[in-house]
Amino acid sequence: MFFFIWDGEVLKILYDIKSEEKHMTELLRRFELEKLKENP
Repeated sequence: MFFFIWDGEVLKILYDIKSEEKHMTELLRRFELEKLKENP
């Protein structure tokens, strides 16, 4: 990713993307665990 203006706003957006990825990973992991419970 390329940014021409590096300020607090861009940093905030990058941080939001990172936490969003973490959140999605958490959801996926939980989903996988549920599937494993259903099909041992």
